[in-house]
Amino acid sequence: MGLPMFHRLSQFSPLIWTVIGGTFLTRLTYFMVWPFMAILLKDQFDLSVFVIGLILSGAAFIGSSLSFVVGNLSDRFGRRVVMISGTLTSAFAFGSLAWAHQLPVYIVCILLVGAGYSLLEPPSKAMISDEISDPETRGLAFNLRYYFLNIGAAAGPLSGVYFGLTAQQSTFSLVMTTYVLYGFALAYFSRHQPRISDDQKAAAGLAKAWIVLKKDKAFQLLVIANTLIMTCYGQFEATLVQYLGLVRPGDAVGLYATLVMVNAATILIFQFPMLALLRNVQLHNRIYFSLALFALGFSAYAWLPQPLAIAWILATLIMSVGESVLFPTLNIQIDVMAPHHLRGSYFGANAISSFGFSLAPALGGLMLELLGHNAWWVTGALVLLAMALYYLAVKLLPARRQWVAELEAEVRAVERVAQR
Repeated sequence: MGLPMFHRLSQFSPLIWTVIGGTFLTRLTYFMVWPFMAILLKDQFDLSVFVIGLILSGAAFIGSSLSFVVGNLSDRFGRRVVMISGTLTSAFAFGSLAWAHQLPVYIVCILLVGAGYSLLEPPSKAMISDEISDPETRGLAFNLRYYFLNIGAAAGPLSGVYFGLTAQQSTFSLVMTTYVLYGFALAYFSRHQPRISDDQKAAAGLAKAWIVLKKDKAFQLLVIANTLIMTCYGQFEATLVQYLGLVRPGDAVGLYATLVMVNAATILIFQFPMLALLRNVQLHNRIYFSLALFALGFSAYAWLPQPLAIAWILATLIMSVGESVLFPTLNIQIDVMAPHHLRGSYFGANAISSFGFSLAPALGGLMLELLGHNAWWVTGALVLLAMALYYLAVKLLPARRQWVAELEAEVRAVERVAQR
């Protein structure tokens, strides 16, 4: 029988709580200002919508592009140094935005925000894997981190509006402060982490990590499937409001705001009940279940009775329950698949899937223009295609276990020699 949840929480080290708490605080203050960055750029420099989108997309592109290399650096030089570098980079970027008045400075700082994110995201997930040996407790940590990330993302914009901090440069100083505090906490609670030997660094070298990833066909299928999923999920973030403007022009903005709140509330309410309900269900079956809800929710936007607001809410509710299961489970799946000495590289490589999210607005707009409401049938079909790719990846898992075990045995032998 599994241990009670509260007993598992008591097994979290101060470092794990630091990662979870730091993620919450930095995301909370980040979302106080970042959703309103477009307004700030428009007010300060009178830029076109296209140019603003290009600048903000650049930050996402930088973050996705660097993630694999950053994850590998954390395998070779330790999570501590890379994550502290991430907090310092982010603090510098937001601190500079607090006083910047020139557009080139803004652009550089916004790109640095993307770089800082990549320095924190893959290593923080790998650090959870490193620190917790029990798989169920590790899964709980991933779920808790995702839960608090969502609280920060939901509460940040509302807090910013309530306290009048949106589209103001002074808010950047608050974001900078949280990253500085996170950096100090990381430095203190990770000070006893063991040093990585030269042999261990060599075993996790960038070229060797790349060779392993090229051989790991199951993981490649997982990344492709995740990219499709992020492309589909991005339709909710970017395309749905445009679609509502076409079919319900009178209340599109108000209804979309309601659907966003339904999405956030559903995740916060359902995530842990669903975790308890599916505790004994295998990871790949959890993924199939959540993707089925994704496909049903997205395709429902195509055929639901458009005048009924409750129909839109129910479709979003179904999709959101799937989201509450899917994204934490994917982190656990990557953790299970990654060789222990390449966890950072694997989490970093999977971050490539966020390119799908970046492509979503353009693809969604094109589908709406060409297909109208049928764009949502295509979105549902892409989710089912992702499910098929996951199925193929699962079929490859038994064969890959042998070579992963051999690879890890070789690395452990190197580690034992290094410890003598």
